[in-house]
Amino acid sequence: MSTRNKANFDKELVHQVDKLVMNTGCFQAVEFLLQVELLPYAEYEQWRMGHILYLSEVLTEQREVILPLLDEAGRYVSSLNMLPEPLLIQQWEQNNQLSHLKLCPEKSAFSKYLNEQYIRQDNEQMDLFFDNRSLIIVSELKRALISRNIQTASQKLQSLYEIEPDHDIIKPTKKLLDSLVNALEEDQITDIIHEMHFLIKELAPLAKETLSGQERDYMSLFWRRLARYINDSIYCEQQEKFSENKLENVHSSFCFEQIPDWQAVIKSIEQESVLIKSPRLFARYCLALRRSGQYEQYIQNTCQFFWQFSNKKSAQIAQGFLMVDPILNNLWHDFHDLEFDTQWGRCQFPCLLLIKIPGICHYVKADNHSPEEFGVLLKLIKTEMKDGNQSISLRKQLKESHANIFQYFLEQKK
Repeated sequence: MSTRNKANFDKELVHQVDKLVMNTGCFQAVEFLLQVELLPYAEYEQWRMGHILYLSEVLTEQREVILPLLDEAGRYVSSLNMLPEPLLIQQWEQNNQLSHLKLCPEKSAFSKYLNEQYIRQDNEQMDLFFDNRSLIIVSELKRALISRNIQTASQKLQSLYEIEPDHDIIKPTKKLLDSLVNALEEDQITDIIHEMHFLIKELAPLAKETLSGQERDYMSLFWRRLARYINDSIYCEQQEKFSENKLENVHSSFCFEQIPDWQAVIKSIEQESVLIKSPRLFARYCLALRRSGQYEQYIQNTCQFFWQFSNKKSAQIAQGFLMVDPILNNLWHDFHDLEFDTQWGRCQFPCLLLIKIPGICHYVKADNHSPEEFGVLLKLIKTEMKDGNQSISLRKQLKESHANIFQYFLEQKK
């Protein structure tokens, strides 16, 4: 497709669709909505397990946003000359291959978007068209593993072995199948550290390499299973020990982040009273708030992060959640480029946010961790926005509290 034609579509949409097609070789509206986080993964899981009748039920609330987006994505995909075909999605952990899930009711506004997928015309698809038996079995084997269907996966693996015993995919899919059997049969996890290492270093990379960009659905089972065995209170009691051994991720929120189930991340961290003491958990909490669209809470907690953690290591940790927010990420780089991190101190980054994004004054609050000048600046901005006039007394108070921040405030008002 020419660059000129791509220019007719939203750049971010083009990027997301291209990414999806590159990873999976096809375009499915369901996968697209998961990727842009308009479909919460936890609700998608419930649907895949057969606990929700129609997937469209969980999309209705945001239909005014979703439908125009899917319409534009569909037009862009059509311009790529990809081939449409009916989409059938099998229920997880069901070995009856006829147990297909329902995407939406008939005559639903979502029907024309959800019920089809678009296939890229590449060599593998052409080979499937011409009935290359081993390629067909490999494709079915992958789908069975992704759908966690042990019986079907075993049958397809055996069929592949019978016609092509030296096929490269036999060994990795055998390992994926064995792990799936252990997990579904609830084989006990006796060593959490060992299991975490196995998932991160072995199983997740193997699934990513083998399952053609659709490893998420396979791996979510293992992350949820491990989360059930982790006692978060032990992590909180022994943070120093975990940090020394580089095992800061031994917390259930890390498992939920891999899925990703942002609401579960938030819930698991909010249950721990040590949120205030752990920069890594706090950063993950901020990330989950941003990813789940809770923007006001995200801004407030971003401020609290910098008030509570201001050393160099904590600032590096903060970059992990700031990167997902282009506006805050750019402001963070400006903060460094202007050398405010050394002149003002990292704890003053929320002051820069207030000056650059004054609208946040309506929902951020100062607390017992915030510097005095933040509280003064917050009151100053709110007062002047409300009255439409300069507050001489508050400006004087800010100048006395932090002359450099006051000077920057004046410069931005010009």
